[in-house]
Parts: sequence; structure tokens; C-alpha cells
Amino acid sequence: MGWTSEEAVGHRTTPGDLDIWRNSEDRKKLIADITAHGEVTDLKAEFKHKDGHIVIGLMSARVIEIDDTPCILSVTRDITEQIHAMEKKKAFEKQMLQVQKLESLGVLAGGIAHDFNNILTAVIGHCELAQQRLSTESPALENLRQINMAAGRAADLANQMLAYSGKGKFVIEPLDISGIISEMMHILSVSVSKKAILRYDLARDLPSVEADATQLRQIVMNLVINGSDAIGDENGVIAISTGVMECDRSYLQNVQLEADLSPGRYVFFEVADTGCGMTQETMLRIFEPFFSTKFTGRGLGMAAVLGIVRGHGGAIKIYSEVDKGSTFKVLLPSSTLVPVKPAITPDISP
Repeated sequence: MGWTSEEAVGHRTTPGDLDIWRNSEDRKKLIADITAHGEVTDLKAEFKHKDGHIVIGLMSARVIEIDDTPCILSVTRDITEQIHAMEKKKAFEKQMLQVQKLESLGVLAGGIAHDFNNILTAVIGHCELAQQRLSTESPALENLRQINMAAGRAADLANQMLAYSGKGKFVIEPLDISGIISEMMHILSVSVSKKAILRYDLARDLPSVEADATQLRQIVMNLVINGSDAIGDENGVIAISTGVMECDRSYLQNVQLEADLSPGRYVFFEVADTGCGMTQETMLRIFEPFFSTKFTGRGLGMAAVLGIVRGHGGAIKIYSEVDKGSTFKVLLPSSTLVPVKPAITPDISP
């Protein structure tokens, strides 16, 4: 505990003296068990070190007599490092299970979406042929138009499923993320609620990232719209920032998605909102296809975000606290190539 024998002898372990017990209930349990049984075996308890940090101990104690005086002989072993190692191992295993689960869902979603797209191609093609063969006066034209629209929406869902599985079509080129977001400012401003204020902190002269511009726009749009939905009818702020950082292995171990990213230089963009935040349970399921906390949500927006980031060899770091807001940081490997100015695609579906 950090105390010398001179400082400890003659003193009590209770508050107002040495005060080494972090939880007073542990001391009460020790006394109760010794009183009832004469001994205690393997009592795990937390203790306060003299310098303030917490030590986890495994304690055994029994009543003995010295010169006809009952005394307590106790031995406590420091198991702090073992406990922390076990916790890290459990966290890593949990992360690996989540990655495997998402991978399996990705394979399933990709297979379904691919076959579904082939069927929709035939539906849309025959629908357009039928429209061409009918006269402009035919009452069936409106029915065919509705069929075409419904099939188009289904194709959009299939494409989002393909994006989640990492099998979407990417056009890779060196890009400036700050430039991409700057070009989106107008469409972002009309896509969020009137209660949400957009704030930008876009770094200049960022290294490029090798990515698909349309897919990056979809990530930004999805995250911003989710932030707007989290703010809801309250006044709030959505902050969008970009930057570059050196990521070591310990930092990359705590990201969503990839469990074995290489340390190095990463370009990031971050979307933070002051909305309702997420529970731990929601954070664990947020990237699952068809999981949504919105009444009208389809549960594919964040699934598509994950697939796009995975397809670009990046990762996502999430911070969230209920009633305080959420922050999503997307990390992408930096490139030494000169960024190009991509063509603007105004039609971005969340």
C-alpha cells in the first residue's frame, strides 16, 4: 500500500486513519466472515495505495492466538496486473467476435444483394420496355411508373447492402478530404434540421487519401444526418473536422472494424453532435444491417458506412455518452499522391 512499517504500526485501516479500503463493504465482509468462521479465503478486494492509485488484492485471513491474545493473521497478494491482463484479453476477444459477426453478416448481405440486383435489373428493364410500347394515353403507364420507382428504391437498398459487404463499386483516386467536405457544405446545410447548427474545422494541406469520392460523401452525409436525428427537436451543434495524426498500435487497438491496422499516419474526419448519445448496447449493434433506433429507419445507413470504410482499409473510432452526444472519427491511411479534384455528384442518398 506504500506505507512504511513505522507509518502503519499502531494505526487503523479505516477512514480518518490509513484508510486503505476502497469499499467499506469489503472490510465489513472480512470481519463478518472471520467472526462467523474464524477464517477467510481468497477475498478479492480493492485497496487505496498511499499515492492514490487502486490496487487489487486477493486476501486470506484467520484468527490465531499470540500469548493468549486473539489476533488476525492476513496475507494479501497483489493481483492488479493479472486482473488488468484478463480484462484486456476479454475486451480483445469481444472485439474479435464482433468483427467475425460483422464479417459473416457482410458475406450474407453481399450474396443476397448481388442476386437481388440481378432480379431488379430484369424488373426495371422489362418495365421500361413496357412503358415504351404503351401509348401515352394508357392508364397502365402510371402503374408501370410506380413499379419502376419501387424497383429503383429496392436497387438503392441492395447497393447499400453491397457497400456494407465491401463489394460496392469503387473508383479510387487520391483525394483531399477537406476539399470533399467543403464542396458538400450546401447540401449538408439543407439536409439537417433547423435546430442543428453546422460548424466546420477543416485542416488545410492535408495528405491525400486514396478513396472513392462518392463513397466518402455518403459516409459524411450519413454521419451528419444521424447527428441531426440525434439532436431532434432540441437546439444542438454538429461539428465536422478533419486532420492528420500518427496512430500507434495501442490507439488502433480500440477502433471499430479492423483489429490489425498497421501503425502510421492516418487522415481523419470527425463528426460530433450534441444529441441524445448512445447506450453501450446500441454502440455494440450500430453497424448491424437492419438495426435502427429510428421509427422509420431501415438500418442500412451505418452498415453502409462500415462497409465503405472497410473497403478503403480504414477504421472508425466512436465516443458516445447518453444525453451528451456522440463522436464518430473515420481514419483512412494517408497517401503521398497529389490529390485530384473529383467531379461533384449532387445526388447523395443517406
